[in-house]
This record gives sequence, structure tokens and C-alpha cells, in this order.
Amino acid sequence: MINSTNHSKMADWVGNDFKNEARKALSPETIADCEPLIGIIHSDCWINNMLYRYDDDRKRVAEIRIIDWQIIRLGHPTIDLIHYLYTSTMADVRKKHMSTFLNHYYDT
Repeated sequence: MINSTNHSKMADWVGNDFKNEARKALSPETIADCEPLIGIIHSDCWINNMLYRYDDDRKRVAEIRIIDWQIIRLGHPTIDLIHYLYTSTMADVRKKHMSTFLNHYYDT
């Protein structure tokens, strides 16, 4: 279960410690190097590896399926998030909405 302590750790990791921890998180030597969170990550998470189903009005995405799971590994889930955001969105969109994206990711 994610609690405010985990949220704070994740926010610190993404916001303050990302540059210091990125090398360790991208190529962890141990599972502990993926802390404070660990999960199975896709490792190639970008728009071309996703299938979308839209609602009946075709105005909103109703479901997303991630495909092409050939290079999964254990790691920090933020790696897939950051990879997706920087390969599948425009810089102006990230600049304007990054906080919203990160909060939605955490809340979901």
C-alpha cells in the first residue's frame, strides 16, 4: 500500500535525487538499488508499444494495453514513466503538465 511516506520518498527521488540515483536505478546491481519502490518494468515504454481503446464517443481513451514485453526487468517504476513522457510527448506539453502527469501516476 502506498502511503504519504512512500509518496514523499518517490517525490524526493524524482524531484531531488533523480540525477544522483539515475545511474543506479537504470542499471541496478541489487534489488535494493531500486528502492524506495520496485516493480517489473517494461523497459521500452513508449507510444508505439501501446494499444488504445476509446469510449463510444471516441473522445477519451477507455483502456490502454501495453505490448512488446521482451525486455522486462526489475527496476524502479519511474523509469518507464520518464521514458514514456520523454519519448511520447512534446516538450511544451511536459513543461506545462509534468506535475499533473506525475500526480496522476502516483494517485493511480
